[in-house]
Amino acid sequence: MLAYIKYGYLEFIKYLKLNLIIAIELSALIIMSIFTVSTLNSQLRFYEPLKDDLTETGVFIRPEMISHRVTPENKLVYDEDILKKFPEVNKITSFNQFQFNIGGADFEGKSYSKKMIDSFEPYLEDGVWLSKAKKEKGVLNVVVSYNIKNVDVGNEYEGTYIVKNNGKSKTVKVRVVGKVRNGSAIFDRAQGKDFTKVSAYDFFPSYAVYDTTTIDYNGEEVEFTNRFVIACQEDLDEIGAEQHYYQTVFLNFDKNTTDERLSEIKETLKLSGDVYDTKPMKENTYQMIGSKIAFLLPIIIGVLLFVIVTTICMSAINAKKQLRSYGIYYTCGSRWRQCIMISAFSSLITEVIACILSALVLVLAQSFGLLSETVIEFGLWQAVACVAVLVLNLITSVIMPIIIIGKTQPREIIKSNE
Repeated sequence: MLAYIKYGYLEFIKYLKLNLIIAIELSALIIMSIFTVSTLNSQLRFYEPLKDDLTETGVFIRPEMISHRVTPENKLVYDEDILKKFPEVNKITSFNQFQFNIGGADFEGKSYSKKMIDSFEPYLEDGVWLSKAKKEKGVLNVVVSYNIKNVDVGNEYEGTYIVKNNGKSKTVKVRVVGKVRNGSAIFDRAQGKDFTKVSAYDFFPSYAVYDTTTIDYNGEEVEFTNRFVIACQEDLDEIGAEQHYYQTVFLNFDKNTTDERLSEIKETLKLSGDVYDTKPMKENTYQMIGSKIAFLLPIIIGVLLFVIVTTICMSAINAKKQLRSYGIYYTCGSRWRQCIMISAFSSLITEVIACILSALVLVLAQSFGLLSETVIEFGLWQAVACVAVLVLNLITSVIMPIIIIGKTQPREIIKSNE
């Protein structure tokens, strides 16, 4: 094994210029693969968080908080309001609101369940998402939007909230762990839609924040803002904060619930707001995913073909250059299999350099802010794409010498390269 590494290194040095060119081309393919997978992920990432909620028998409800047609006993404000009336409900996913003040500045509070936080992460301008932040007892982790109040990542503030079923204010230590990129999609209510045509995508609108001040007719400064703060529903429950449904509640039921009982539940829920089946939403989501994949498919196929053709060409050129070395190794007692192993280790060195170059380019681009307005990220599927490119390159670097050499005798190979 050490001999293969040694001679692979010597072959790499012997054709250093060519191998460096191949490494640069390979790093370009790696970066292109990351860009392509990131683009695809950005279009498909809105289905996963609601996948378990868009079921065949699920229900979506928009509870009305202030309405003449909803009586107090029919108002749905908290999970317990639903669970008490409908024990058949086994899962609730909701978008909640809460009142919150950070360091003297009012923010619109948006709270997500831990499951939603774990399955969906908006694009951040700074810091980390809630699922990645370290929890500390007595400290509430939050993510904020763009704001002019200098509420920034890494700082701790005094937060003020309303106590549930009490109405009194209470304070808590707040740590800002992240800041959402302005214009990023976040989990929110679907607005102004025909809900028979809604898909999962409509619950993740791009949220542009405005935060400014203006002067009113009396010459007084007035805030004009929709800045927000995001917290975990379970964390807010721990401190007893008031949080309530805001027009977005998904319900799932036990499998044993009969169709007749489901119909009764839906009729009762209509006294509390607008009710829709989630099955059409699921079908609309599949159609949306299909249209996005159809749009990206030519790009994906083009990139894939480019990667395959480029990899084969690079391996063919490299193998052709190394033919004389193969002939000499064979004449000195090596077998073709051993020659090919040397070529493989030489290619591995090229791949390591390509990976370093790719990482360096992406890190520099990130540090200079060139990726701040893009959807480029590095995760599991991007890593899989990179590994696929490297494996393809390694396979072709092994196969190409075999194809080129064929049944040629070592003596002929040496003479042909003199």
